[in-house]
Amino acid sequence: YEAKAVGGKENFDNRDYSRIKGKFDIFGLPSENTYISFSVDYWDIKNTADSDDNERLQYGVQISQKVGRTMDVWAGTSFNRYEYDYVNDKRKDSVRSYYVGGQYQPVQYLSLMADLSMEDTEFYDDVDSSLDKNYTAELWANIIF
Repeated sequence: YEAKAVGGKENFDNRDYSRIKGKFDIFGLPSENTYISFSVDYWDIKNTADSDDNERLQYGVQISQKVGRTMDVWAGTSFNRYEYDYVNDKRKDSVRSYYVGGQYQPVQYLSLMADLSMEDTEFYDDVDSSLDKNYTAELWANIIF
């Protein structure tokens, strides 16, 4: 649990808030090299003259598996909900993300990583619904000193 009481003049970027977050990790089930992580993060942001209460909720799960000595793979999903109230002009947005990836380390000083993600959002509904989905592919090569 975390809480902040601001100093100085309150405005949209400087407000009191309380935050509750948690993470629950499982190692070694169903196999020795499996890692499962559950997370949740909730923000309750207090109102100001410009905005009423705002809330944010995020939760997700990730499953990782070590495959042999040199490779790790993972997959996960997360959900984010944002709720704004600009003095009763309420707005709720959400984002659902899915991702898969892997890392291969053939030698101690080199690591290759690939990560693919898809994001489905409501943020741009009032602009253009074709912007609802976002796809990202990342490829990394890391030299380890």
